[in-house]
Amino acid sequence: MPPTRRHRRPLTTTSTAPPPAPAAPAGGLAGLGWDAGWDATSHAAGGSAPDAVPGRVARANADEGLDRTFADVAELGERCRFRDCAHRGEPDCAVAAAVADGVLSQRRVDSYRTLQRENAWLRGRYDARLRAEQRRAWRALSRAARSARQRRRPG
Repeated sequence: MPPTRRHRRPLTTTSTAPPPAPAAPAGGLAGLGWDAGWDATSHAAGGSAPDAVPGRVARANADEGLDRTFADVAELGERCRFRDCAHRGEPDCAVAAAVADGVLSQRRVDSYRTLQRENAWLRGRYDARLRAEQRRAWRALSRAARSARQRRRPG
């Protein structure tokens, strides 16, 4: 059992004072978007709650940025036969056809897939519901593999 803290320091006016505002980046980088993750902190009654923390803006716009950066892959993906096409050998996949025709490089598609995986990992890391769904899926897969191994064993 983890140790518990028995005595807590009483709240005073100094312990509920708002924290100082973060310093602006040096060198005038604000125009380049380097301060996009730093927002103001709102102070509710008795405490403070950050409106946004560094990195949250980047996570929120990750999918939008991916579609903007890989606009050619996203446009071809809209022409696929299936809406949930993973571009990995499904029939009538426009992305696979473009790679086969030489219109799109395989390296670009691999980069797109890599960034999609990273975005999915980030969503799972910061979204409790999605993380629970992923955990359930992995548990079901593990159970199926375990039961298949047990069926194969002689005896």
